[in-house]
Amino acid sequence: MKKIIFALLMMISFIISLPLYSAEKLTVAVLDLTAKGVDNRISFAVSNIIRSEFVNIGNFTVVERSQMKAILDEQALQMTGCTDADCAVEFGKILSARRIVVGEVNSIGKSIIITARYINVESGASLFSAKQESGSLDDVADAASVLAKDLARRIVSGDKEIITPITPLGYYARSSVPGWGQLFVGQDTKGYAFMGGFVATVGFAVYGLMNYSSKQSDYDDLSRGASKDTFDKKYDDAEKAGYLAAGAVSLAALVYIANWVDVLFFSKPDFETDKSVDSAENRIKLDIAFTNSENIPASGNHSVNLGVSLRY
Repeated sequence: MKKIIFALLMMISFIISLPLYSAEKLTVAVLDLTAKGVDNRISFAVSNIIRSEFVNIGNFTVVERSQMKAILDEQALQMTGCTDADCAVEFGKILSARRIVVGEVNSIGKSIIITARYINVESGASLFSAKQESGSLDDVADAASVLAKDLARRIVSGDKEIITPITPLGYYARSSVPGWGQLFVGQDTKGYAFMGGFVATVGFAVYGLMNYSSKQSDYDDLSRGASKDTFDKKYDDAEKAGYLAAGAVSLAALVYIANWVDVLFFSKPDFETDKSVDSAENRIKLDIAFTNSENIPASGNHSVNLGVSLRY
């Protein structure tokens, strides 16, 4: 019993210390993309979609639009219209963001072109960029989502200042401790709720087990000369303490199970890779091209170019 209690106390200490070891996340600000030839509401919607996708990836602390607007209003600055590196650096410093995303939503004929650039605030260098085309306004939301996921994934794999990529192994391994998996993917509210709830219920379980151990020891230590009433009272006390301990342990188990339900169905991030780049189906590409021979017009001969490329 003492070993079990000691193990539970060690678990509580470990869980409480976990936030100190949480992976560092880059603070990223996504400015409203500049509208060129489209309604401002379209560019606002695209900007919000990009922010949402960055949050879902989980490696970033994304500055909320309302927070950015309040800060920039104090500086008498507009969030829209910032498209070059100098402007991005200035805004990034004001917003205390280490990275900033700027871009444009352009209308070319019936197509909508979304472009975005990921800029290092400290150096002013454009680290990554992405472009996505939508055939019509009806497909703009999908195009914005594809662009954001593509950009965010390349950032995660290529920006060396992002400490911990969000991987299935990392997510599920951390989720063995209630709340840690949620914190890992940026679900801080749920993470601290599950972690705090589990610590509280485990603490209650420790108390219940210690109380039961004490009551059972009192009963076992009774001398044979004790009265029947004393035996009955000590036995009842030990039995009640046993029920309390069992209930406390069950409550901790329920919190643990609830954590895994949330991990599997509600907080799980998007682990899907870009199928156009990384899927096994697209790692082999076969190109065949038929070309007429201009030098021998009467021969009717054709040249065939065959190319095979492998991607690992």
